[in-house]
Amino acid sequence: MHESLSFQHYIFTRFKYPTEYPHIEERVNIFKKYTAPSVINQTEGRFKWIILVNKEHQHHLENLDSRIIFVDTGFPEAMDFIRSDFKSEYLITTRLDNDDLIRLDAFEIKITNFEKNPVDKIIDSKGYRMNGSGRKMIEFNMYGTQKNSPFSTAVKKIDKNLSDQDTVYQIKHSLLYTKFPKVDFINDRLWIQLIHDTNKLNRGMSGKEVNINLLQKFLPKPPGPDRSK
Repeated sequence: MHESLSFQHYIFTRFKYPTEYPHIEERVNIFKKYTAPSVINQTEGRFKWIILVNKEHQHHLENLDSRIIFVDTGFPEAMDFIRSDFKSEYLITTRLDNDDLIRLDAFEIKITNFEKNPVDKIIDSKGYRMNGSGRKMIEFNMYGTQKNSPFSTAVKKIDKNLSDQDTVYQIKHSLLYTKFPKVDFINDRLWIQLIHDTNKLNRGMSGKEVNINLLQKFLPKPPGPDRSK
């Protein structure tokens, strides 16, 4: 393993909705119940989380974690922040939708993969789907080395000026393998897509059902009772 590697890791999440979006409360609740806890409590915490959100909705997401950076315009402005902040050798970027989860050790596994073989590449994995009630989870096997998931992580060594072409957002996620020379696809299931009523793109709960207790690997344990009283 290369102990002296210098890297910075940025997560991109879009939370952009019209001012009068009728489902904003549901989206905020899902984000705070599932997405935020699964990221904030990662065992590998060396990252900054860039959330693209309109100013009128930003207050819903504030005071969650000091590593969160809000951008209220668009991806070019997110890149401006990274250019001003980045001071390392390797740029690592990860995609994450605002209604999904990652396993609590997902970044630890991905960063270990990077440190063992620090080359330009995509790091991806298998995952699950879970219904909106949180009562059913299935194995989801759509993605692989030639169809990358919306949870992909990109690794790029930065020799000159940094651009959006160095990130995981340079192209549609399923085609990332066409832009990077290598894809490391991890067999561990490191993510959950949440299938709920306001999710317009992802539908379907067909697949091998698994024990819903696996959700415990994606969320921190709730605090126990206060026995000091």
